[in-house]
Amino acid sequence: MKTRKKRRLLTGFSILGAGLLAAFLLNAGHFLTLHEQPEQADVIVVLSPGTERIEAGVRLWKENYADQIILTRANTGTFTVQEAVALGVPEENVIAEEQAHSTYTNATYTKELMEQRGDRSAIIVTNDYHMRRTKFIFEKVFQGSGMTLSYSSVPSRYEFTAWWDDEESKRMLWKEYAKLAGYYALY
Repeated sequence: MKTRKKRRLLTGFSILGAGLLAAFLLNAGHFLTLHEQPEQADVIVVLSPGTERIEAGVRLWKENYADQIILTRANTGTFTVQEAVALGVPEENVIAEEQAHSTYTNATYTKELMEQRGDRSAIIVTNDYHMRRTKFIFEKVFQGSGMTLSYSSVPSRYEFTAWWDDEESKRMLWKEYAKLAGYYALY
């Protein structure tokens, strides 16, 4: 009799576990994406790479959310000050940060630049799938600085509502989860 109860209990937990795993897998892409309304700021920080990110940053600039744009890891490939200028931002309003090589260094070098300039607030612009990790890192790096951050997501080309149907989306999703887990473990 006890064996039968144990089997039923084990079966129940297995079904529950499988259901939770299925729910997670179906919504895995949604967890990564964050959508917030940006707030007026001293500067707009656009994380590299991506033309769509620069375009979104310029759109915010044109909507008067901030007077200046910082391009992280600027002048690497197509992610250039000239691209922002071509979209209508005067060159004197674009600040090139050229040292970053990761999301973490995007945050550290951006914070240094903002401190040097006396900025107290920023809008961080990146793709939607990259936003949860970006927000986690920037909040950690800027903790205790007295600076205010808001976030603006750019829709990505990846299909995260049905990520299992697209190889590139599948790769990007698991790559982003691996990086997110790494940052959670380190910080």
